[in-house]
Amino acid sequence: FHPTSKTFFDPNALHSKSLIWQFGEKSSLIIKDSEFLGSYYQLYLEQGSVQVFDSTFQRGIKAILALDLSGLTLDNCYILQTGCYNGLFISDTVADTTGIQVWESDNVDIKNTKLVGFDPQGLLYLTTTTTIVLKNNVFVVSADSLFYNISSDRLMYQYEYASATIKDSSSIEIINNTFVNSDSFGQHQ
Repeated sequence: FHPTSKTFFDPNALHSKSLIWQFGEKSSLIIKDSEFLGSYYQLYLEQGSVQVFDSTFQRGIKAILALDLSGLTLDNCYILQTGCYNGLFISDTVADTTGIQVWESDNVDIKNTKLVGFDPQGLLYLTTTTTIVLKNNVFVVSADSLFYNISSDRLMYQYEYASATIKDSSSIEIINNTFVNSDSFGQHQ
């Protein structure tokens, strides 16, 4: 109970919009052997550089939002059930989802990483980004475990799907990756 406003406190209103927020040109972050569960942005990164090794991200709207980074490395990570209708919060717009989103960044290196989930814009969305290497990754578009009683059949004709969306980016290498469209889409594959 809040004594001044004479209203009851709502514990359901408490939640973290991001689990880790890094910002600043000179910031340098290294994450190893970590697990991120829930939250809207699991990593919210603005400027600087970030390296993530042997870590798991689950049930977030965005596992990673990266803006204007000088470097981003993901190595041997699992990005599972992130994106549209996967997290504990519902986005106001479909455009605001996507498991990993990288904007206006350089030196993006994603390798030995598995991305599983559903999002109309792709499990990975890169825009105005340079020097990108995607190597030995597995991308699985899957609507098998969406929250809120949303089914792939209900969404099938409303959106386009992609494992990765790359827009206005340059110097891109895609090497030895596996792209899978889940069996949950059945005849619509």
